[in-house]
Amino acid sequence: MSNCSEIPIVLFDEDPIFRQALAENLRIDGHAVIECPSANDALVAIRDSAGAALITEYGVMGSRGLSLAGLCRKQPVPPTVVVTAQTMGVAQSCLEASGCRLLIKPINYEQVHELVHDLLRGEPPL
Repeated sequence: MSNCSEIPIVLFDEDPIFRQALAENLRIDGHAVIECPSANDALVAIRDSAGAALITEYGVMGSRGLSLAGLCRKQPVPPTVVVTAQTMGVAQSCLEASGCRLLIKPINYEQVHELVHDLLRGEPPL
């Protein structure tokens, strides 16, 4: 895999166990990861980290992860990986969103790494 570690990854998930495990795997791969337990934290991190990629859970309290990327109105939607166990409707939303990939739980960390690297290289969603 190519090294895309110069681009930070904003990781938004309210489940601390999932978030920490995924963050650790991404750090092992050489990425700088900003862990965010809330949508508000993630929004601030996206705005403060120009060019950051976003990995977000779809169904989070008070916000849909996919819509979080759309809240960044003053900058382009970041490259986004949406993680979900719910596929109904999510796939269509991802296909309609610019720079978005869908990852179905249970996740495979190798697949996460591949998706992140594809997005950071600017490869279009499948």
